[in-house]
Amino acid sequence: MLVNAQKDHEDTFTCIAKNSAGEAARDFEVVVLMAPRIKGALVEDVEVVEGHEMTLDCDFDGSPEPVVRWTKDGDPLPKIAQLLNGDHTLAMSGVTRNHAGVFRCALSNKAGSAEKTFNVRVIQKPELEGSDEITIVKVDLTRPVTFECPIKDPIGVELSWSRHQLPVTGDVDNLQILSGGRHLFIPSAQVSDEGTFTCTAKNPAGETTKTYKLLVQGFFEVPPTILNEGGEYTVIENNSLVLPCEVEGSPKPVIVWTKDGQPITKLKSVKTLSEGQQFKISHAAMSHRGSYACHAKNDVGSAEINFDVDIITRPAVLRGIRDTVEVFEGGVAHFRCPIAEKNFKGHVTWLYDFKPVPTNNPRYSRGHGGKRLNVQKLVSCFYFRYSVHN
Repeated sequence: MLVNAQKDHEDTFTCIAKNSAGEAARDFEVVVLMAPRIKGALVEDVEVVEGHEMTLDCDFDGSPEPVVRWTKDGDPLPKIAQLLNGDHTLAMSGVTRNHAGVFRCALSNKAGSAEKTFNVRVIQKPELEGSDEITIVKVDLTRPVTFECPIKDPIGVELSWSRHQLPVTGDVDNLQILSGGRHLFIPSAQVSDEGTFTCTAKNPAGETTKTYKLLVQGFFEVPPTILNEGGEYTVIENNSLVLPCEVEGSPKPVIVWTKDGQPITKLKSVKTLSEGQQFKISHAAMSHRGSYACHAKNDVGSAEINFDVDIITRPAVLRGIRDTVEVFEGGVAHFRCPIAEKNFKGHVTWLYDFKPVPTNNPRYSRGHGGKRLNVQKLVSCFYFRYSVHN
């Protein structure tokens, strides 16, 4: 008799009977049945970012091998669920908010049953009411105003504020952050407060913003004034350039930029900064050459300044130009540097025997901004080279 049978008692036992006439034997196979047993916690809380992959591990043992049945909220698993590792593991890719819920791994065999529960929470990108639109808020001068960050589910979400595209940190500049970032409070609205206020809600799944535009009423209306002047700007190809347009006025003017009279929306490698008060060209190209205008407008007037932008490109020379000049001995030879760009503003250097042609020798004269060289009193073959520099 086996008492308190254990798994390691499984074996083959043999009974042998003997007498004077001989012997007989009988084998007995002992199999120890063991109810399913979950390894680890019976309940597990799982968080997964929306759109990511989720893996649930149900590690167990038992004899005979338990039958495994997975469910979600008491129903069959979603179609995208895959069972791996002998049904010990459930894997899902591209998890959505609909996959949040209670997953169960139920085990059973002849000796008993067991169950493990997974409480799955899907972390979604924060939702802010009205995030797809800018809300206009009007307030009288010196009166208080409060902005709300309309978060639907604040759990695990970090809230922050910016004013005029600059971060708001703590209670500074007449601003107070309240309720853990749920509200931004201005005790006494001033003209300088006019502009955009943005709440940003962020978690591991992403971030969402809600923007307000504050209008402070009850002060004198002033037409726009542009504090700087326009002018001519030059930038080397592939470099960056910033055009300034510092504007004052009340109500706060709206700033619009154009190029050659057309909107800049289709222009590549450009963006506006500081609510339009700067226009930046990131990688200057020939397509950026032209006339730019900064237009500032509010309810009582408008103002405009203009800029002419020129792009300096690497010099190029025309092909197919005759490189041999014939002239009678004692005559004058005329050499032309065939620069492709009509409005070339760089420097042309002429070389003779790989040395610069002297500028103080009356035998040599230049014209057309250095692009032409005249050589007098020729007596034999002369070989000239030219180089072009911006």
